Amino acid sequence: MSNTKGKRTVLVLGAGFTKAFCPSAPLLTDDYGLPDLLDQFRTFPGAKQLLESEDKMSNGLIHIERLMTRLDSGMPYDFEHHVNEEFHLLLEALKKKLKDKIDEALKRGIGLRERKLLEQLAQVCVRNHVNCITFNYDDLFDKFLFQAGQPTITDKEKDEPYWHPDGGYGFFSPPAEDCVRHSRRFMDITSMLLLKLHGSINWRVRQGYRRPFPVDAIVHLEDWLQHNIRPSIPMAAIKRHLDPTPFLVPPVLIKTDLRDQPILQVVWSQAYRVLTNSTHAVFVGYSFPQTDIATVTLFNEALQYLDQSHIRVVNIVGKEQDIKKAYRLVFPKLADDQFDFRGALEWVEEFVTDDTS
Repeated sequence: MSNTKGKRTVLVLGAGFTKAFCPSAPLLTDDYGLPDLLDQFRTFPGAKQLLESEDKMSNGLIHIERLMTRLDSGMPYDFEHHVNEEFHLLLEALKKKLKDKIDEALKRGIGLRERKLLEQLAQVCVRNHVNCITFNYDDLFDKFLFQAGQPTITDKEKDEPYWHPDGGYGFFSPPAEDCVRHSRRFMDITSMLLLKLHGSINWRVRQGYRRPFPVDAIVHLEDWLQHNIRPSIPMAAIKRHLDPTPFLVPPVLIKTDLRDQPILQVVWSQAYRVLTNSTHAVFVGYSFPQTDIATVTLFNEALQYLDQSHIRVVNIVGKEQDIKKAYRLVFPKLADDQFDFRGALEWVEEFVTDDTS
């Protein structure tokens, strides 16, 4: 599927996208350090009981969506057992385990082929204004989008295409270094947007803010962006001004944060606008879980007038019929040839080749 002029293509990137380029990226059911958590929460009876139940159901692993759903949504009888505070602590600990798991996978690096394809895809997206919507917490693709074009002030004045985290997430998010110095920053108006519907590991909340967080509470912190702090200001000083855990919406089935958090109202509104204005949509590595009611509603309402022949689904072999069934519940006119089960790498290779031909 080429991205020629006249098309307004939007890419929807799921967990399978990151997994294709970084095979060690965590799964929903994975090793999130259950023994460590059991030891950490041994004096918290409610949290300990949930962890022991998870141990039995997942054979020593953790199904992070199931457990986070339980902790985040709660049950009517939780108040009687006085477990709300310890459940909150366990949820924050799980967020940290998830972040550490993602960080560990990214530090292992990616292969040469995968790196080249990500570079090419990022260049195509930045150059051709291809907006991306993702459910992934990792900042793997963010890094390549940033590196695809790093313009000077003069280039920006010439309206050269580029992507930058100060504005490329759909809202103004200054770097974390602004917590320790005054600067005259402005929101970058980038050539495309990377809309992260569930937050990101490099989105951090300034200390002192309480939920729901205002938009200006969010800053970004990552190791792939050159920061301009004075050498005399250590990174530890910056991190003291930040909440210890990233701004993440847990992969839960009932996401109250989507309604309550102002920053997500901004990002989801942008996603709705991008989808409504698109002429082509490609879902890459996204299984379209029907339990995620908010996301199903977003695509159903925002793409209701899109010609369904302009939708393409990219995934891997193994659950072809389940994938087709899930998508056809929302897009009933999808034909078999609109499903591509070769995987994300092969699709990206074709996509970037068509763009340059």
